[in-house]
Amino acid sequence: MKEQKLITELFFFAYVPQLNLRLGSKLRHSNIVEDMDVYFECNIRANPWVSETGWRFEGYDLHNNVSAGIVISNQSLVLQKVNRSHRGRYSCTAINNEGQGESNHVYLRVQYSPICKSDQETTFTAVTNRPVQIQCEVEADMDDVNFRWEFNGTSSGGDVQVVSVPGTTTKSIVNYTPRSENDFGTVYCWGTNNVGTQSIPCAFVVIPAGINNQFIIYKIVNFIG
Repeated sequence: MKEQKLITELFFFAYVPQLNLRLGSKLRHSNIVEDMDVYFECNIRANPWVSETGWRFEGYDLHNNVSAGIVISNQSLVLQKVNRSHRGRYSCTAINNEGQGESNHVYLRVQYSPICKSDQETTFTAVTNRPVQIQCEVEADMDDVNFRWEFNGTSSGGDVQVVSVPGTTTKSIVNYTPRSENDFGTVYCWGTNNVGTQSIPCAFVVIPAGINNQFIIYKIVNFIG
């Protein structure tokens, strides 16, 4: 009887790192709001094992920065107290002898309370008993915003009539009518959504027609003081 030998050979397959990125298992994309701590998990398969790992945000390398709330530990990334500036695409990378691999991109959505939209008109001229239209627009996520208006001059303020703005929930318009010279000053607008109320209101200065900027400075200084 002829002896037969069974030879088992072990083949060593080398390949570039394969990576899969996901949010932490206890997090949901739709439930992330500002001031939460968020973490990512990077799953790596590689042969040989990796010599270096890294993280990217919008294509730029991320580095460990505890004071800025960025904590990197091997295959995890923690973002502490996230805000709107953390929104964007994240990925993880790894290097072995075969090359560098990069994971899928995960978009981080951060819901945040309203903030004033930049480049708004903030100074308005008016005359007594005639309305001036003031528009307050904010940026927010979620964008279902309710607005509150207040006058913070030297009296209770003039008449405020809210104007309906169809098709938008991030903008509010009022017709403000100063009834006396004490009704000129600063009108404030706050937006509130499901995340919270904006911490710094939008400010609009209403000045009498023909008055120079010294009036604005006087009113603001006296209000702050």
